Amino acid sequence: MTILQLQPSESDGTEVLGQRIHALMYGRFRSYSALAREIGSSPSELSKKLSGQRLWYYRDIKAVANALGTTVGYLTGETDNPEPLKRSDPASVETGSGFVAGTGFEPATSGL
Repeated sequence: MTILQLQPSESDGTEVLGQRIHALMYGRFRSYSALAREIGSSPSELSKKLSGQRLWYYRDIKAVANALGTTVGYLTGETDNPEPLKRSDPASVETGSGFVAGTGFEPATSGL
């Protein structure tokens, strides 16, 4: 199994990660203890990761994102939108939208 690791020495990822997790914890009134419990960690381990003393594994970042109601992309700085994308309900998707493709979108034919 391959595990993505963010090294504590990488200045391009862990600082943003820690800042965003702290901000979300504050905004959602989560303590270290509560968040650590939700992700299956200890408050001490979480504190060390947030301060850059320990490695972050992808599975840990994903667990934090799920617990805080955000995305891994937001926590790692790939996006500035903390809200997860809303998936459309397949039952609510309309069929036959009435749109017609423009020129150049015709299916290829064999010329028969």
